[in-house]
Parts: sequence; C-alpha cells; structure tokens
Amino acid sequence: MKDLFSGFAAQQPIQAYLQQAYQSGHITHAYMLAGGLQDDAMQLALRFAAGIIAGDDDAEFDEVLRQAHPDLHMFKPAGTGGYLVDQIRELTHDAELAPIRAGRKVYIVTECERLSGAPANAFLKTLEEPPETVICLLITSSEAAVLDTIRSRCEVLVLQTGAQAHEGDQRVFEMMFGLAQNCGSRELLDNAKAFVQIAHDNAESYSGQETQEFLEKYEDYLSQGAKKEIEQQGKREASAQERAALLGMLGVVQNWLRDCLAAHEGVYAASNFPARSDQTAAIGAATSLRGLMCAIDAVANARSRISYNVTPQLAIEAMFLEIREALCRR
Repeated sequence: MKDLFSGFAAQQPIQAYLQQAYQSGHITHAYMLAGGLQDDAMQLALRFAAGIIAGDDDAEFDEVLRQAHPDLHMFKPAGTGGYLVDQIRELTHDAELAPIRAGRKVYIVTECERLSGAPANAFLKTLEEPPETVICLLITSSEAAVLDTIRSRCEVLVLQTGAQAHEGDQRVFEMMFGLAQNCGSRELLDNAKAFVQIAHDNAESYSGQETQEFLEKYEDYLSQGAKKEIEQQGKREASAQERAALLGMLGVVQNWLRDCLAAHEGVYAASNFPARSDQTAAIGAATSLRGLMCAIDAVANARSRISYNVTPQLAIEAMFLEIREALCRR
C-alpha cells in the first residue's frame, strides 16, 4: 500500500498514526491538526487527503497534492474577522453532493480557530455527522483557541517540533528492542513510565510555556477569573496534546512491528524505518508469526484502552507486558 508521507521527514509520530489509519481503513470523519509549523500541518493534511481520495493512483495522488483534484476542497477565512456564513453554507451544501471522480472527498479547513458565531454553528452538523463520503481535516495554530463545540467533534492530533519527534522516536525504539530481548520487570515498568513521560513532556513544553508567557504578558489586564480560565484552557490543551502524542507514539510502535512482520515473511522491501532495518530484520527472523501478530494486537488494545479513558500508565504497562511476552515467544 502506498506510503503517503514518502519524502516528508517531519512529524513522524503523526505520520505513522495517519498512515496506519489509511492502511487499516479506520479513518475518522474529522481530524484536527493543531500547533507546530503550519506548513507541516498542510503537508500532512494534503498527503492524507491524497491517500483518501487517490489511493495508490500516482497521477490522482499528485493532482491532490497540487490542490487541483475536484474532490479536494480547500477553505480559508474570507472575512477580516474570520469565516463567513456564506462560506460554511457553501461547504455544507457541497458536502451533500456525491464526489465527482473519487469514492470520497476531503474538506481542508485552515485557521479553524477563526470559526465562531453563526459560521461555527452552521458547520457543527456537517462536522459531527458528515455523509459517508466526506472527511474533514481542520488546521489550527492552537487547539486552545478553537471553540469547544468544534474541537470536541474532531480527533485532535497535536504537532511537535522535529527535534521533539526525533528524540521521542529514538527512545521508543530503544524500549521496543529491550522488550524483544526479554528485559526484566523493573526495566519494563521504568520504560513504560518513560514512554508516558515523553508524551507528557512534549505536551507540557509545547503548550505550558505559551500559556505562561501569555499570562505574564497580559497580567495587568486580566481579571482573576480570566486568568483561571486561561490556565484551565492550557491544562485542557496539554491533556489533549499528551493523548495525541501517546497515539502518535503507538503508531510508531505499530508500524515498526509491521516492518518486523514483513521481515519475518521475507518481503522486507519498503521499511517505514530504514535506519533500523538490521535490528528489525533480526527481530523479525527471531520471532514467530503468532508472536508478531500478538504484539501488533497489543498496540491496538492500548489505543482502545486510552480511548476509553483507562489511565495511560496502566494502558502502556499492559501493552509492554503483552509485547514482551509476544516477542520473546519462540
């Protein structure tokens, strides 16, 4: 199946998560890409949209990337104060129509923090219950700036800086290799704690600093009530970012395990992580097919537990235990 993000090196955890959604066909009706560099967010949105619309058709895929495909719809604020009602009415009316060439169509809504008032209300029904052929991708510089009614109807994916993503990936790989070597229970629990801490640190460093800087800058102009509300928004954003970071890291683990499975089956040609090909091939060769499938299922179980509000620490500890058992089963 096509690698949607080939040649695009930024935001690997988010890439892995979206690639897995594409490959499995379990695509949510609405995603929000929040924070980070907006060029990165647009590239992620366009490439994911290209997969949804074009699949493995290279010509159609390229047409989506050039924003020339009739089933890709781009929206940005037309008014000085944000989106206009007429824009959203155009979107919602068009969403009811069948795709022109593809099986599905995608709406990319940029600067969605500027959706408010009547335009936001007009968008809610389509965003919550779009036709089966419609996927919405929203882009914002700050999740906290988006209305709760908009944010709650999307799966939120928070972008990180390239340095944060790279460092996190390296530590995740080290943990997985430790599990494959049948690490001790103490090391396993410590690594599970570190796994969750990576997501927490990235979320805190990204949003907490911005919230604190804002409060310091406008301290003389804000009431105590306003300060409390801003602090609460910062905490909500950090929580959402931590969850998105965890899901992205789980996507990295699952894609690496799929590489191991491909190596086990002797079709190790297109790796998601070519720099790790030697270690991946060794683990694929040393692990049974059943073990690899159980390890992949363990990641899916962890994602499900987190989505049902199981404490992340418990979800990751259970996943690590299941992966260790699966990879060390001969």
